[in-house]
Amino acid sequence: MQDATPTTAAALVILSKELSAGDLKSMIPIEPDHSWQRGDPIGGSGRAREPFAGWRIDVGPSAQTPEWQISSLLDRVHSVAERISSAARDPQVESVALWLWSAGLRFGIELPPSLLTDIAKLGASLKIDVYDVES
Repeated sequence: MQDATPTTAAALVILSKELSAGDLKSMIPIEPDHSWQRGDPIGGSGRAREPFAGWRIDVGPSAQTPEWQISSLLDRVHSVAERISSAARDPQVESVALWLWSAGLRFGIELPPSLLTDIAKLGASLKIDVYDVES
C-alpha cells in the first residue's frame, strides 16, 4: 500500500450562540470565506442545524506543510489581529480557534514558537485533526 500525498488545510473559526453572522462580520472587518447563521442546515440533508453562528477564513487544502498553512492564515488575518483578539475576549463569542486539518501525514507536526506566539496573540486555541488516508 502506498501513502496518499499528504494534504493540510487551516482555518480560523469564530463561533457565537448570541451574535449573528452579520455581527461577527462587523467585529472582524474582512470578508470571511464562509459564514453561517445559528440554525442554518448542516450538510445536504438539512436534518442537522448549526448550533452557532460562524465566521471562517480558510487556507488550503494543499500539499504545503502545516507550518506554511498556519503562517499563510496568520498573514491573511494580520491586518485585523487586534479585532480578532478583542472578539476572543468578548463574552458573547463562544470560541476563536485556529484549526489545522491534516491527511496522510506520518504524524509529527512541528510548529515553531513564533507561530504559537502569534496564535496566542489572537486569543485563539489551536485544534489539530489528523486523518489516516489510504490510497
